[in-house]
Amino acid sequence: MSKLESVKLLKPPKNLDANLSELQFKMIASGITVSDGIVWQKKVYRSGRETVSVSKELGHCDPIISVFGNEGTLDKLLEE
Repeated sequence: MSKLESVKLLKPPKNLDANLSELQFKMIASGITVSDGIVWQKKVYRSGRETVSVSKELGHCDPIISVFGNEGTLDKLLEE
């Protein structure tokens, strides 16, 4: 079994997606998450049995919550 490692880069390679593609990795998932008040862009790539996770810090966020739903549900949430 290969040893897992993590690398932190102050400036990621310009063509990280292209570099991973050249190594036969395909993006299988992506999303935005918030952890400890910091917004992160997350991407997951896979090549065969190997998975690579890339996280990019987008910045700090204000504690604002956006809720999307139908009008009836939103009205009920706002009543509380």
